[in-house]
Amino acid sequence: MTVKDAIDAWLTVNGKRDPRPMLDEYFSSYTDRVDVDKNEIAIWCDENLGNENWYRAFNKYWFSTQSDLTMFRLAWQGNS
Repeated sequence: MTVKDAIDAWLTVNGKRDPRPMLDEYFSSYTDRVDVDKNEIAIWCDENLGNENWYRAFNKYWFSTQSDLTMFRLAWQGNS
């Protein structure tokens, strides 16, 4: 199941309730630094992971697989 599939199912059952607790339970996540360009990251994620395999709320990202998270970290975590 992708992150998009889980969010779509969540919204069908729960309406507009916050999906973040469910995402934390089932998907790998990463909390980014404040100084990153969110639009640049979104473009990179769409191009490299596919828009169904990642989701962002505020400064936290969730990924469909551990492999997606690893690719994200290699590209964006830098030396931190």
